[in-house]
Amino acid sequence: MLIEINEDIIDAAIEKKDYEKNDALDLLLMMAYCCRHGKHIVHVPCLRTNKPKMKSLIELIGLSNAKTLNSLNDKVSGAKSLFDNLSVKAIISYNNPIKTTDNESCRIIWMNPLEHTSFEPWIETHVLTENLIDSEFFSYIIRYFLKIKNLRDAKYNFYPLMGGGDTMRKVLENEILISRHFCLTLADSDKLYPNDVIGSTANKVKDLMEQNPFNCGFYVMSNVREVENLIPRKIVKKLCVGKDFSIFDKDPSFFDMKSGLCLVDLYRDEVCNYWKDLLQNPNLFQERDDIKARCNEYLSPPKCV
Repeated sequence: MLIEINEDIIDAAIEKKDYEKNDALDLLLMMAYCCRHGKHIVHVPCLRTNKPKMKSLIELIGLSNAKTLNSLNDKVSGAKSLFDNLSVKAIISYNNPIKTTDNESCRIIWMNPLEHTSFEPWIETHVLTENLIDSEFFSYIIRYFLKIKNLRDAKYNFYPLMGGGDTMRKVLENEILISRHFCLTLADSDKLYPNDVIGSTANKVKDLMEQNPFNCGFYVMSNVREVENLIPRKIVKKLCVGKDFSIFDKDPSFFDMKSGLCLVDLYRDEVCNYWKDLLQNPNLFQERDDIKARCNEYLSPPKCV
C-alpha cells in the first residue's frame, strides 16, 4: 500500500514535541519503521519543498527516520511512474473522518488516527486468496507488472491469508470486523465462458464488500476463470514441449488449467458452443454431442401413441 502522511500529522508531532504524550510522533516513528522494512511505501509530500519543516522533523525523530520518510521525494521520476499506476492509496490525516472516496483513476482511503485507534497502518497489507499457492503466484504477477511498467525499484510486501469456499467469506468477515489491517481479497471468477455468472465464492465476497469497509478491497478475476489462466503463454508453451499446445494459440482465459476440457463442463450448451466457436473444430466435440443426445433421449418424456 502507498500511504501518504498529510502535513497536519507532521505539524502535530512538531507542536507537541515537549508533550508527555505525542500520538503523532509515535505514528511517524512507526511509519518510518514500516517504510524502512518494506511493509508499505510511505509518502510525505510536504517535506519535498519545505526545508524548515524537514529540519524540525530531523531534530524531532533523527536524521535516519526523517530521511526514510522523505525517501520517495528524492526519487522524482520513479515516484511519478508509481503514482501513474496507482489504483488505491491511503492518506493519514487528522482533518478527515474515516471514509473512502473514489475518483476516475484512484481509490483514496482516508484515515483519521483519532477516529480508528485500533487500526495499525504500519502492518503490511493482508492478501486473502483461496490458497497459499495462489498468494505465491500473486507475488509473481506483481514482479511481472513492476517489470513491464519499469518499476523495478518499487518494493512490495504482503501477509498471505487463505480461505477457499465459505472459509474465504469468514476470513474476510473477520478482517472487516477487527478493522486492524488493510486487506485485499482476490477471488477466482470460476466462469466457464466470458458471459457466464461468477461462482459462489466470488459472490460471497462481493456481498460482504457491499458494506464498503474502509480497510478492505477485493478483485474478482472476471476476465479469466482462475488465477492460473494468467500464466504467460510463452511459459506454458515452454512447459508443454511435445504436447498439443493449439488451445493456447487461441484464448485460454476460461480453460481449466488443471483438468482441461471436461465433459461435465461441456455438458452445458453455452459452454460447449463457446469452445466450438473458439476452436473451430467440430470433430473435437463429437463424443460430447453424442452423449448429450443420448442423455436428452433418455430424459425426455415418453411420447403418447
